[in-house]
Amino acid sequence: MAKDSIQVAGLDQLQELLWQLNNKGSPDVFGDDKMESTHGRPVSHSSLLRSLSVAKLRMKALVEVQKHLGRMIRSLEKRSVPMAFEEGIKRLPDEILAQIFETGHKTTNGSGFAKRVSQVSRRFRHVAFQTPLLWTRISGTYTDSLIETHTSRAGRMDLEIVIPPLTTAQIITSAFLRSQTPYISRWSHLYILNDSATNWLEALSMTTLPRLSMIEYHHDASLTGLTLPRLLHIRGYRYLRPAIPFLPQLTTFEVIFTDSKDIHIRDFYLALQTMKVLRDLSVTLDGCIAPLAELDHSLQLDRHSVHIDTLNVVVKNMTSSVAVAPIYDCLFFLSPSEFCLSLDTLETENGWNLFYGSDYDFIFPYGSSISIVISNVLLRANGLEFDLLDELAPGFDVARTICIEAPGSSIVSFSGVPDSLVNYPSHLRLKSCDQLTEDKLAVLLDQFLGISELRGLCSLAIISCRQISETFLLNVEDEYGRWIKLTWQL
Repeated sequence: MAKDSIQVAGLDQLQELLWQLNNKGSPDVFGDDKMESTHGRPVSHSSLLRSLSVAKLRMKALVEVQKHLGRMIRSLEKRSVPMAFEEGIKRLPDEILAQIFETGHKTTNGSGFAKRVSQVSRRFRHVAFQTPLLWTRISGTYTDSLIETHTSRAGRMDLEIVIPPLTTAQIITSAFLRSQTPYISRWSHLYILNDSATNWLEALSMTTLPRLSMIEYHHDASLTGLTLPRLLHIRGYRYLRPAIPFLPQLTTFEVIFTDSKDIHIRDFYLALQTMKVLRDLSVTLDGCIAPLAELDHSLQLDRHSVHIDTLNVVVKNMTSSVAVAPIYDCLFFLSPSEFCLSLDTLETENGWNLFYGSDYDFIFPYGSSISIVISNVLLRANGLEFDLLDELAPGFDVARTICIEAPGSSIVSFSGVPDSLVNYPSHLRLKSCDQLTEDKLAVLLDQFLGISELRGLCSLAIISCRQISETFLLNVEDEYGRWIKLTWQL
């Protein structure tokens, strides 16, 4: 039985337009002179209405054709992509396939990736066995035979060692560490999942780790007994006291606080000051409800006086604002090139509490690139909307790129950002900003582009903002397209 034919209204008119484009070119078809009569006089109102009606009919037909073509393309892609992928894999040299495996290994944890790729096919198995990096992760939870397999396949590469949690029998963990004694000079990453691990290392005289560059610990681990000449990166779930000798050599520090009682503000601040070559810092407050002690202002360095590359701050899971401000106070002395603030699942009656330190004189987000992601948070300020860009405006003298993802938050007021500003960001990306209206965005664009070209907005991206229509964005492109690069995804 034949399928029903597809009826497309306006198809004849669309075909006529395509014929004109093919024979005359777009200037003759779409040029402004088409709005005038052959004698140079404006066309009549009735003629304009007829042209508008035909144009809309053609657009309707084009949209309908586009819908059916899109469905056809998706169907063809669904059938062809797996075949193209398979053919592409077959043509890849083993060396390139090994590099792909290494990339997959670096983006996952544990030994699962190595096991999975080695079971896909004979070729994958052969390449995986010849790729030492895939076998460099060794855990105390592995069987003796699996440990031996990983050790042999890793060749002479550096090893990532996981000391398992206390749920694993101590005798097994001790035996595992003892089995790794011959390879201790190759340890590059150490994951400590229990608070007795360093005691075991000391008991086995395994305290000097000459090539260790990264430690992750999940308890209040004492690291003072270890000698770590090449340590650069720490990821931990507790603070580090400032007296620990290897803090000055760290370039990357990540700390996750899950309870306010674990945060000693003075020690945390002094530890940060001790990290003289720090480039990347990440601080997470996860469910810290109780208030923290205030930072002694006599200890504070000048605001934004120490440059780092990246500062990433995460506040989530009902962390209270009384725990946030003291942490911000500790971080104010840093001047990051890239700053990211993530707020997730929080309650506050005053939005300022999530963006300012104790004195409310300066907003906390700062950097040449600022990214703010807000989810499951309703930002208000004494019952009024908290307009995020308005608050960030004083930092525009430094910020060149601003990215905001904030479904439940206001972005800018109807009056726009303060008129007294001299500098504006060059690049603005707004994603899922569902409270942003077209009227407010129009005010913002007038402000951002109402200054000299050197200081004005260069690019604007609107991604999935519910109240911003494609028609509005097309009008913006028509009006401002000469000055800014406009992209959108609805």
